[in-house]
Amino acid sequence: MEQHGYQIVCYVVGSFVALLFALYAFSYGWWWTKKQDRNQGTEDFVTARASQSMLRIGWSFYAGAVGSWAIVTPSQYASFAGIVGVVVYAQSCGLPILLIGYFGGQITRDMPHVFSLADFVGWRYGPIAKTLTFLITMFVMCIFVLAEYTTIGTIFSDFVGSVSYGIILIIGALTLTYTAYGGLAVSIATDQAQGIASMLLALVLVIYVAVTYRTPLPQPLPENLGPNYYGFISIFTLVASLVGSTMINEAFWQRVWASADTRTLHGGAVIGYCAVVLLIFLSGFGGWLAFAGGYAVEGVTNANVYLMQILGDKSGSSLVNSWVGVLVVLLAIIMNEG
Repeated sequence: MEQHGYQIVCYVVGSFVALLFALYAFSYGWWWTKKQDRNQGTEDFVTARASQSMLRIGWSFYAGAVGSWAIVTPSQYASFAGIVGVVVYAQSCGLPILLIGYFGGQITRDMPHVFSLADFVGWRYGPIAKTLTFLITMFVMCIFVLAEYTTIGTIFSDFVGSVSYGIILIIGALTLTYTAYGGLAVSIATDQAQGIASMLLALVLVIYVAVTYRTPLPQPLPENLGPNYYGFISIFTLVASLVGSTMINEAFWQRVWASADTRTLHGGAVIGYCAVVLLIFLSGFGGWLAFAGGYAVEGVTNANVYLMQILGDKSGSSLVNSWVGVLVVLLAIIMNEG
């Protein structure tokens, strides 16, 4: 199949998958409303108060933490921070989930009536602190959303070879519509389906790389791939930045209010932590292998497709040209919609 054919496949199959998850969300929203046997109040719509199971919370933590950026950024970081940077990046993405699970359990025990991080800060520290927290959380969430849609657009422009705005409009419209229809409970239910699907696709890609990667690793490792300054300094800089930005992100705290009880929250946080650390490590390690095997070359290979190069044949092409490349695009769409 020619490259233009892969473009069509990526758009058609990707749009179908995004629509499929949206239809699941609408169906679940209808069922959830019937199950409640009443119309959702504003608080139910926003918090899904004490209604979600441990597995659902765990998958929701995972789906909320990873997005299409998880395919691009860890592999870029691996290109100069080396194997230490890959490990630290994975842990830095997972650690905030454990912290939110722990502190969130204390908050819901002492102040079970709060429904947001800003609301808790208002009750504890007053209206000025509440307003500042609200403004910061809104700013952080806007940055997260912009980063997500920018990344999926970049993947389609640099890897699929098409315009970037088409898939952004499709995913944005579908996600906004089903979330506005069903509220947080529907979003969390969809997170579970998207999380499981993304893990299955990631497993297929891992198996593919394990079977096809036969390039011997360079001995000794190049400075940029082995333990180096950037990897060691990331133990502070990366942990501080990712933990700080995630802890102030209201999207993660929503899982706290939705958890059935403290045990559910703690268990869900552990599940989310393990899943996030695993996926981010695999993504970063894939980029590391691409450089170690000569599939990607700094300054020559497009930085947005480092990970995708390990799925190719060292031809240097940055565009999708195989079925496994289509799977990477589907993985990005699923994680982006989550």
